[in-house]
Amino acid sequence: MVDSVDTDRYRAVWSICWLTFSVFIGFSLHDLMLRPEMSSLDNGFVVHTVGPIGYELAQLLVISIGYGAFAVPPLFVLAAARTLIHKPMPFIGHLVAAVVVLDLLILINILVPMHRFAPVFTAGGRVGHWFMQQLFHFFDYTGTVVLLVGMLFAVIHFVYFDAICHIAARLLEACSLALQRMVSFMITLVYHCFGMLWPERSVVAASATAESNQSNKSNQAVDMQGTDMQIQQQNTNTPPTTAHVSSHPNSNERKAPVIPTFGAMSQSPPPTNTATTDQDPTAALRAKYAARLAKRKEARSQVSKAVLQPVAAASDTEISIPPLDLLNQDKLSEKIKEDPKKLQLLAQAIEDKLKDFGVDAKVMNILLGPIITRFEVQPAPGTKASKITGLARDLARSLSVPSVRVVEVIPGKTYIGLEIPNRRRVTVSLKTLFESEAFQSARSSLCLALGVDISGDPVVVDLAKMPHLLVAGTTGSGKSVGLNSLLLSLLYKTSPEDLRLILIDPKMLEFAIYEGIPHLLTSVVTDMNDASYALNWCVNEMERRYRLMADLGVRNIGSYNAKVKTMPTIEGEGDLLHEHLPYIVVIADEFADMMMMVGKKVEQLIARLAQKARAAGIHLILATQRPSVDVITGLIKANIPTRISFQVSSKIDSRTILDQQGAESLLGYGDMLYLSPGSGVPMRCHGAFVSDDSVASVVKHLRASGPPDYIDIQKPSEDPESPQIDMLSTASDEKRNKDDSLYDQIVEFVTSSRKVSTSSVQRRFRIGYNRASVMVERMEAGGVVSPMDVNGQRQVLAPPPRD
Repeated sequence: MVDSVDTDRYRAVWSICWLTFSVFIGFSLHDLMLRPEMSSLDNGFVVHTVGPIGYELAQLLVISIGYGAFAVPPLFVLAAARTLIHKPMPFIGHLVAAVVVLDLLILINILVPMHRFAPVFTAGGRVGHWFMQQLFHFFDYTGTVVLLVGMLFAVIHFVYFDAICHIAARLLEACSLALQRMVSFMITLVYHCFGMLWPERSVVAASATAESNQSNKSNQAVDMQGTDMQIQQQNTNTPPTTAHVSSHPNSNERKAPVIPTFGAMSQSPPPTNTATTDQDPTAALRAKYAARLAKRKEARSQVSKAVLQPVAAASDTEISIPPLDLLNQDKLSEKIKEDPKKLQLLAQAIEDKLKDFGVDAKVMNILLGPIITRFEVQPAPGTKASKITGLARDLARSLSVPSVRVVEVIPGKTYIGLEIPNRRRVTVSLKTLFESEAFQSARSSLCLALGVDISGDPVVVDLAKMPHLLVAGTTGSGKSVGLNSLLLSLLYKTSPEDLRLILIDPKMLEFAIYEGIPHLLTSVVTDMNDASYALNWCVNEMERRYRLMADLGVRNIGSYNAKVKTMPTIEGEGDLLHEHLPYIVVIADEFADMMMMVGKKVEQLIARLAQKARAAGIHLILATQRPSVDVITGLIKANIPTRISFQVSSKIDSRTILDQQGAESLLGYGDMLYLSPGSGVPMRCHGAFVSDDSVASVVKHLRASGPPDYIDIQKPSEDPESPQIDMLSTASDEKRNKDDSLYDQIVEFVTSSRKVSTSSVQRRFRIGYNRASVMVERMEAGGVVSPMDVNGQRQVLAPPPRD
């Protein structure tokens, strides 16, 4: 704090010094150039406002740079201001300033005559005069002027290009607006003149004015739709001329008495006498213009109908897609800035620290990201990557950073990556990702905006290609914000007609805010027994969809919906009714709690969905804070290859979720590793931030767009008429039926051979010991065999089978 205060004082002192020099030189030049009578010798002494020192300094500046001396005081004022605000000029700025000053000195020396009070110097001073002579020697007068003027414009364009473009755009816009208003005024003036000289032709001028105004205000067509429709309804029973005059955009606002008079004159009916009509030279012309205006009115009404109908249809289909303005409060993205010199110093420090630990390596590339910077290192031949990986903690301690993550394999390169946290993080907003080209141009309905990569580029993935996602992360790692980002990505990309959600929230906090949106298939599930019923319903729905797709001969839900769209009324075999099928996404926040409460039943349901539900359009997103082996079992991992890991507590958890370590070295607050399907190398990303207020605004908009259409997901046994089947009960019944058939075979074998033992049953039917002993005990309970005697033998009590 003391150092910063002293630095501010030093800057203030230097600013005062620059201002003092500026004022001193200004008075010196003022008396020398503008008041030469004050700069004279009086008894051998110089009479000058600031004394002989000021006189000599002014003489030196004027002789050296001529009229350029008057630019010295403003430059000193600029230096004082930049020193005070602590904004030093870079080297390129000094270079550009020097080129401009020299260019101007030479031009002034060529184009401006010498001062009449100081004939001893030229306009550009000795510096400008010397450079002018050198340029004249090579380029002569004309070539020198052209070269200097071109160089001056090039420098101005280089420095002030953005400002020039902005000013030019504003001038062009102002000229265009002035021209439009002038044309509109001229058309209105002609309209009035025609109305005064020839009332019949005022109708044509009115229609031309209306068409001109409509073309000039085409960007306001949506706002004028209601007005145009009202005008058309009001004019259904009026003559065509009245309709066109009243359609003038300013006729309802100005209420001028002249225009109704013209309309009344043009609307006056012709005389009923046929002879009079034939003698009137303007009667045929009136009829001609009336027919032409009627045709124009009919064509304009048809065009307005053709334009209005698609707009209304589009608004109906997109009513549930929330606008991006609801995320304005989260616009926190900043440009990634870092001093290149600091990065080079850090790269040199990495090389030195690696050399201290016995590793000879060289930094080949630096990738600056929003939260981390990757240094790509080329180790010496014979150096193992595992050796550098083992030095991660030592490097973090030596470089005074929280952690260092070592990327042993970078696809397409022979380097080893060292990812080091930045001193200052950059927060990435979700709105920035939604506005990116990657998200806007994505054609899939299940696009997920994960965040940005280490280079700051948006990362947008397709859930349909995953097809399921496993998410892990401890408290404070950004997992909840990441799930909200994934949910909003789906809501901003897909309407309720194409996407339905099942949200499972054991904590009753994360997804409760989404209650009531039209995308939900059922209310937010908080009871784990209900969660098992919901998963069981998904399995039955998957089987139903497979039957529908098999009936139409298609292989996935996309082809099915495309075929149903071309043939809206399709009836399948039996009770199958073909209709549009939306995607179904199941998102479970705390998967570990569901596994602990329900157990193996949920594991079997999830495994079956993960194996078969992709083609049926059903996808899973499972999240957990504790990625242990009893939660993420081998069966689940084998069927869900796509994983996202936020910061975890240990290397074991990292290996559980990613099959490799590295997630324990993440920084939290959205820092993640994304493992795509078919890739063994995870990609580091930084998740986007979305606030609770933004989520609430989006949910409020969705609730206002329409009520949800819930289905009753209940236990199948509670509804005997429901076509759903309990998958676990079905599996138990199948196993029982299989055991019954095997039991009958064993009874037949025992009664025919008249011998019974667990080992004989095991060998004969190739089953395990436990199952064979169960069958023997079952025969004992049924009276087929006797209990064991003292010697461990059993007697067959049932009679032998009849032939």
